[in-house]
Amino acid sequence: MLTLPKRTAVITGAANGVGRALAVCAASRGMSLALADIDESALNAVRKSLPSETQVLVEVLDVRDRSAQDTFASSVFERFGSVALVFANAGVMRAGTTWQLDPADWDAVFDINVKGVVHTASAFMPRLLEQTEPSRIVITGSTSSFLPRPHLTAYSASKHALWGMAEAMHLELAQQNAPVSISLLAPSGVKTGIAAVPLAAGASSKQREIHELLEQFGMPADILAEQTFEALQRERFWVLPHPDFKAALTLRAQSVVEERDPRD
Repeated sequence: MLTLPKRTAVITGAANGVGRALAVCAASRGMSLALADIDESALNAVRKSLPSETQVLVEVLDVRDRSAQDTFASSVFERFGSVALVFANAGVMRAGTTWQLDPADWDAVFDINVKGVVHTASAFMPRLLEQTEPSRIVITGSTSSFLPRPHLTAYSASKHALWGMAEAMHLELAQQNAPVSISLLAPSGVKTGIAAVPLAAGASSKQREIHELLEQFGMPADILAEQTFEALQRERFWVLPHPDFKAALTLRAQSVVEERDPRD
């Protein structure tokens, strides 16, 4: 049974959006927090916004840096001792036609969204396995993990990789009868700034369109966080806050089995 009060939640990408909402939600459940992000000013703003009684460790961290992740993990366990949840949450989005997207954007998406998760899991897993209390690594994927979308090739491909990674790790841990489990958080549109980051640098028209759609129709991040914690308390592997997408996923799976053209 996964207990949360008086234990610690680790969150990467904690300064904004989903990460920030998860931090607030964890604090409301009596958890200590270890928060990491590359944005120092926003990270400090999150710390100041939390209840004064919440124990918080903040670390300015680029998830692409494996050695920095190892140092962070050591600091977390030295400070708090026991970790219940590790949210491998940091991520970026770049939109544009597949062959026109800048190579630097491809690198950023895969280095942060995929390798960043690998570094987080690899840094924390050995320490989690040494604990006697259960713990869980939560990987932030997307409905784009299952349903690729045009002009979101890099993002969809990176999130698809996380689906495979999450399931494989979950099976590996089960084979070892380990006290660690995995969850895949796969939301659809959430009202965050994930598509806004590079707008000032001249984002593609598709990225601007996505940003506007998220602003208008996205699920509030605080609601997503509450639903996520409810699923984690039930020890769910799948955390799917937008169940409406399941109909489209069923049709896609059927299309693959029947070898139909993706345009049909």
